[in-house]
Amino acid sequence: ILAGCPDAVVMVAAIIHREDAGVDRRTAEYNAEIRNAQSRRDKAGQHVYLVDQYAAIVPGDDIIDGIHPSPAGYDKMAEVWRLAIQQVDSMGWISDPVPGIGG
Repeated sequence: ILAGCPDAVVMVAAIIHREDAGVDRRTAEYNAEIRNAQSRRDKAGQHVYLVDQYAAIVPGDDIIDGIHPSPAGYDKMAEVWRLAIQQVDSMGWISDPVPGIGG
């Protein structure tokens, strides 16, 4: 994406909690790698923003089957996305589309 459109904004979400402790530990490790990759892109001047869904979801309260969010969990995730988009916009990263591209 960034190679073809260097001024693109890429928003990457961290994976949400899992109720199984072992899986959740691996999820946290994976999310750390996502954060590292995002940081490298940021230092390179690319517009890559991490949306921390992991912090937004509370195991037990917001997860219905050990994996998937409950309706309240989805509402929390939507709010995190909304705030992230507003943040990216306030940073000046969002601009009008380039005419003739993508369609």
